Amino acid sequence: MPSHRLSRREFLKIAGTAALGSALASCAPASLPTLTLAPTNTPTLSPSNSPSPTAKAIPTITPQPTATPIPNTLRGYADALGVKIGVMIDPRVLERAEVQKREFNLGLATWTWKDQMPEKDQFKPEWMDYLMSFGLSNGMQIRGMHLIFPQVSPDWLAKKILSKDEMIEVISDYITKVVTYCKGKVNQWTVVNEPYIFPYRQNDIFHRIIGAEYIDIAFQAARKADPSALLLYNDSDNHTSLGITTQLTKQIVERLKAKKLIDGVGLQMHLLGLNPPDKKDVIATMKSYGIPVYITEFDVNMKNVYGNQEERLITQSQIYKEMLEAALESGVCNSFSIWGVGDKYSWIETHKSYQHYSPNGDPTPFDDDLKPKPAYFAMLDVLKKRYEQRGTSATSTAKP
Repeated sequence: MPSHRLSRREFLKIAGTAALGSALASCAPASLPTLTLAPTNTPTLSPSNSPSPTAKAIPTITPQPTATPIPNTLRGYADALGVKIGVMIDPRVLERAEVQKREFNLGLATWTWKDQMPEKDQFKPEWMDYLMSFGLSNGMQIRGMHLIFPQVSPDWLAKKILSKDEMIEVISDYITKVVTYCKGKVNQWTVVNEPYIFPYRQNDIFHRIIGAEYIDIAFQAARKADPSALLLYNDSDNHTSLGITTQLTKQIVERLKAKKLIDGVGLQMHLLGLNPPDKKDVIATMKSYGIPVYITEFDVNMKNVYGNQEERLITQSQIYKEMLEAALESGVCNSFSIWGVGDKYSWIETHKSYQHYSPNGDPTPFDDDLKPKPAYFAMLDVLKKRYEQRGTSATSTAKP
């Protein structure tokens, strides 16, 4: 038989057929015969065989987890930063409730001794239960405000003629009852709010009968009732170095610190848009207390601020921006809380007895229709930038 040299095309054709046969053999069901075109002495690879030196390993692809996008809300960025943005909660108006749970992760549950115990032996916790239920069901931490607020004490208390010892017992029993009832639900309290300061406040019945030590007694009762709760002293006009109550706040804080009864100081910061505080002075004042600071009741009253509405809103947004920046930059401030949402619902536009009452106060970051104002977007921008720079900006490590 004459010899025949294969052409290049014939060789590739046969080689291709062999490769195809091997591929089909690997895919064929076990019950079907396979066609082997390779020589019988060709070794078969098994799991124990090493691959050919020229074979390329197939890379293993590990699915990467998809990052959960941060909601473009105050709460979304606050949660990502590990900070608390609070609001006075009141879910009775559905639209307001929706804003509260969407934008804030700390609920300020406000109630008074006068409402909780209209009579000495009558305890009415329904409003407390309502607020706690709303906040907790929406993943908020709860701050109870306030245990002792001298200006709204129960009527029956003022009518009774009590000795010092009797008043101490009344205070201790009341605080023990309320804090114990809320234990596990409320994790922080403003224990005493706006006590005596002469000549500005002279209707502090507790100071009149017991003296300044009533504050210590209140904190002792709260600490004993719930040792895990965060205890705050709260006052107004104590956010600047020359504030009316700044020195009084420092005296009280130092006394309570020595007894290990206090965890933080609350700054109300009900500001006037006409005369906002200096950012650097606010930061310095926060640091001067020597314990964590909490902005507890923030709003900006635009009464007597002139200009068209656009100019007024821009002015207000700048104040919100600078004060939130001050809180974050101080390194000692653990939360920033708005005193309500919706301008027409604000105490500044509804409490006619308030000295700075104004139907045009427009103090909150949301308008009458609960639409976000420039102040809201200014706050959102501060938090967003803080989040983007979180690698180089340390947040406070004090108690939440």
